[in-house]
Amino acid sequence: MSTVSITINDSDLRRGLRALESAAADMTTAMRKIAGTLHAETDINFDETGRLQGSVSTEYDPSTAMIGTNTVYGAIHQFGGKTGRNESVELPARPYLTMDEDGNLQSEAVNSVLDTIQRHLESAAQC
Repeated sequence: MSTVSITINDSDLRRGLRALESAAADMTTAMRKIAGTLHAETDINFDETGRLQGSVSTEYDPSTAMIGTNTVYGAIHQFGGKTGRNESVELPARPYLTMDEDGNLQSEAVNSVLDTIQRHLESAAQC
């Protein structure tokens, strides 16, 4: 009886899986790109440039991408509400951030974020 022995060299696969694991563990690069994407999507939401648009900034770390503004009137523009003396003026919401009234990302932003994560992981797996 003859014996057949097959040896599979899986070093490339193992190297790719290690790179993928590393990329998934530290998503700083992807989060930086996602923060930039959220900023770009927010810019699209503005009809004209102004102080509020110029105040939009991003932050990111290995697991988070954030966008926001430090202007005191940013929230009233995003969500609407009462303002002015004795809160006598009702301002309608004029959303500019890439989220809806429930805090969910706009569909355009969701697609961009998912594309960024996919490209990040594919790039890592090709090392």
